[in-house]
Amino acid sequence: MGRNARAWHRELEGRHRKLGEQVGKLLPLLDAAIHGEPEHVPAAEARSYGSSA
Repeated sequence: MGRNARAWHRELEGRHRKLGEQVGKLLPLLDAAIHGEPEHVPAAEARSYGSSA
């Protein structure tokens, strides 16, 4: 492996690590948001989702 390949590999490893850290922070927020939603949604509300935007 040449110098550029090693540098590219290190950069890729760093990006992979940073992405994993960000996902690790995001998952608890998503989980909390999901748990904050009602378990069942009335059919009329489900049909109107997105049409009010």
